[in-house]
Amino acid sequence: MVRVRVRDRDYMGYVVQHKSAKWRDVYRKGRYVYLEDKPFELFRLRVMAEALDRTPRCLREWERHGLFPKAMFHLYNSKEAYEVRWYSAVQVVNLNNLFCLKYDGRKMLHWPMYGKRPPLLGRYRQFFEDVRVVFYKKTVLEPTWFTSQNRSFIT
Repeated sequence: MVRVRVRDRDYMGYVVQHKSAKWRDVYRKGRYVYLEDKPFELFRLRVMAEALDRTPRCLREWERHGLFPKAMFHLYNSKEAYEVRWYSAVQVVNLNNLFCLKYDGRKMLHWPMYGKRPPLLGRYRQFFEDVRVVFYKKTVLEPTWFTSQNRSFIT
């Protein structure tokens, strides 16, 4: 089970532009699998999208354009004949912390055209560079790692 902070869309001020967002904690259960005799809890694309306050379609587009790293775990569903993207609990938690702590949960990262890959500018480029750094970490990072002012994310 993993805890992620998501934007609360059920309060009256959600649609007002100048009010700050309210957040709530959500717990999601994953699917346990054994890889190399170690248990892993994996989560679908939907949970990763929820952690980044995006839609699954948005993450698929980012992945298709090469902006978002491809899922490291691919399990095939026995009921349907398609591949499902799976993410580890560490990846979900680290990217949720990156989104909430470093980027303050900003919804807009200035992607001017949908469907075409734009030139990566400013915070938008920095966000995807940070995602690539955090995505491949093997342990959950401390919150101070994200909020440190002098930390260089690009290594």
